[in-house]
Amino acid sequence: MGSTATAVPTDGLKQRWFGNSFINVSGGLGTAAVSLLLPAIVAKYLSAGEFSLWSLALQIIVYVNLLGFGLQLAAARAVSYAGDAV
Repeated sequence: MGSTATAVPTDGLKQRWFGNSFINVSGGLGTAAVSLLLPAIVAKYLSAGEFSLWSLALQIIVYVNLLGFGLQLAAARAVSYAGDAV
């Protein structure tokens, strides 16, 4: 029996790739800008104690996100495998 190859449409694939890349880079630059500017703005309006509490809360949120990243990936993988079992 002969195998039939499915054709992958490449129309606009390059344009989509560049568009998605531009959006991802823009999002990363925006996040970097906020990360650099926000502490300076917050420090201007908060007292030393309030700023230290804000910084501590921010660090706790970052650690929770880092630790939870593997859990999110594992949950997504379990859901995808569960869909195959049905």
